[in-house]
Amino acid sequence: MMKAKKVMNQIEARDTRPLYLHIADLIRDFIANNDLKSGDRLPSVEQLAADFSVSRITVREALSYLESHNVLLRKHGVGTFITKAEDSGLSGGLEKLTPFRVLAERA
Repeated sequence: MMKAKKVMNQIEARDTRPLYLHIADLIRDFIANNDLKSGDRLPSVEQLAADFSVSRITVREALSYLESHNVLLRKHGVGTFITKAEDSGLSGGLEKLTPFRVLAERA
């Protein structure tokens, strides 16, 4: 996560997205580059805020955003963990649906 400061300095002033989305993208990049793997524990919010040179509130928003997109799992009092490596393709959850015919056969 130490290279995060360099990346944060490169964010273009023209980019109007909220800062927490930039942090979320950086964390996703770390996952995509295998710097972070499924099951890895993230540093504390305080450490991430220092690494990214942003406020703790910004980091918390980024983590909440990633948690809502099933990239992270937070366990109160334990830590925040990577749940899975994100696919570059579409993942709408349809791959987990059981065909109606199969459900009817089981019944």
